[in-house]
Amino acid sequence: MKAQAIRIPDLAREVCPLENIGYEDAFSIDIPTPMMTKKYSAEKWAYEIFANAPPAINQIVSQSWNTLGFKSKSESHWQSLESATMIKQDDLIMMVVHSDSVDIQICMVINLIESQVIFSSFFSRGHKWFSTPTLKMMTVPHRFIAPYLLNTAAERMKLKSYIFVV
Repeated sequence: MKAQAIRIPDLAREVCPLENIGYEDAFSIDIPTPMMTKKYSAEKWAYEIFANAPPAINQIVSQSWNTLGFKSKSESHWQSLESATMIKQDDLIMMVVHSDSVDIQICMVINLIESQVIFSSFFSRGHKWFSTPTLKMMTVPHRFIAPYLLNTAAERMKLKSYIFVV
């Protein structure tokens, strides 16, 4: 079980409302037990990916999002994503966060297709002069963190499915 970069799924592209997209990627992980995609909703996967991320990653993401204006100091990055949820279905969740300070929007789509969990991200740049360099600065660590988050979430979900299955 290891996340791999894939082509952006058509469904993720269709539900993303952003314009002027400056960066996009998608990562997929195969789930060995087909029942896991039926047992856990896309929202549960999103929660595992973002809220239950390893503490060091949670701290880095939370501080970065706070600095860049994607969340307030009083909320976690999961709370900012949860309040930004625009579509919530059993097999798909789409969240959009916006920062006025850096004029960037991020759309994240988690969708379940057969025995795969797919994490797609879209970053749109605004019209402020520094939004393009900021976007470039953000996407470098994102390319490493996104598959790592998907991998660690899959490991936790796998363990949970073993613990609760009799």
